[in-house]
Amino acid sequence: MFEAGNCFWIKTNNLSDATQQAHLFIIVLKCNDDKLIIVNIDKIGGRSKYDKTTILRPGEGHEFVTQDSYVNYSRAYIITTVRLTELIEEKKAKRRGTFNEEVLKKVCEGILKSGKTKVEVREAYQEYLYSLIKK
Repeated sequence: MFEAGNCFWIKTNNLSDATQQAHLFIIVLKCNDDKLIIVNIDKIGGRSKYDKTTILRPGEGHEFVTQDSYVNYSRAYIITTVRLTELIEEKKAKRRGTFNEEVLKKVCEGILKSGKTKVEVREAYQEYLYSLIKK
């Protein structure tokens, strides 16, 4: 049902006018159990401070990347397939196609390169890589 590269708009926070803002998230890894690692794509806009590990140009990876954007590894997290299904059912998440495989690889490599990746995300990713080596 969920695979690496699947994209979702996920409602993330309330704005000052009580509406919710949504962001594009990508499943970068389907772990060995029912857990997924997902990362957020944010627009660079006029920001002077952002994670420069993985920069995406318009059209790179997905049609919704319409401006220079970056992978916000600080907002990457682990979510269960059950919870993502609930978000979809609650209409707090919508499927939005699949990320380009070549760019997805670049996004995955950034998990370990970025100094902003949370420890639990980094460890889950490393554990997955280690499991591939053991096979």
